[in-house]
Amino acid sequence: MLKPISAFVPKKLTVIDRLIIKLGDGEQSSLCILQEQLPQIFRITEIECTLLPNNTYEINASIFHEKAQLDVQWNTPQVDSRLAVNQLVSIRWKGKLSENSGKIIISRLAPLDSPSALVNLLDTIPATWCKNREVLHRARKLLEMLSAEYKKVFNTIFWNSNNLYGLVSSPSFISTIERCERLMKCEYKFFIDIEQTVLMLLVNASPRQSVSEVIIDQIVDTNITDRLAERGRYWTTLLMSLEY
Repeated sequence: MLKPISAFVPKKLTVIDRLIIKLGDGEQSSLCILQEQLPQIFRITEIECTLLPNNTYEINASIFHEKAQLDVQWNTPQVDSRLAVNQLVSIRWKGKLSENSGKIIISRLAPLDSPSALVNLLDTIPATWCKNREVLHRARKLLEMLSAEYKKVFNTIFWNSNNLYGLVSSPSFISTIERCERLMKCEYKFFIDIEQTVLMLLVNASPRQSVSEVIIDQIVDTNITDRLAERGRYWTTLLMSLEY
């Protein structure tokens, strides 16, 4: 069942909530504030496509981010087959803010296929994937402590929804996060690469085959595009760390 419009935005954004509910002369300014405050990345949790009498499609979707859960709607002459449950997306807004039966009207959802180091993927984990939100919160904090280079490596591996689900649903996920937390507090940081070891632990808590395929592809790509192949050391070390 689709959520009421009052559930569109997190409690912290009560001002925006009021702006959405009270549509009128300030629609344009409301949209600007909404765009500024809402996350730039969401994960689809539900999507439904309806063929209309005029041969266009009405798309209704529920999208998730830890800071906001939205129900959106748009019309399109052609269905984007990439849009499916668990797909990462960004919102393309219309010129003004409006709603229909409790759903925000947008221009469309755009699939995000290329990994970005600027987002924390663990912000897009719905409750159906991981019910222990306290552990997930701790895992998010761990990722925030990684450098941009290692965040990019993590996101490249786990941009695939199956890989990410495999990590957070793993029986060893909780113990892995605890080990990573102890490692980040380690007194011997000058003797080991803490970030690399944290990444190794996370990778080894994930499904081996699918993760190794991503890593091998990155090693091949790195050696083709990077003459010195310096970036390949991240990927080679991770591949060697996998416990077969």
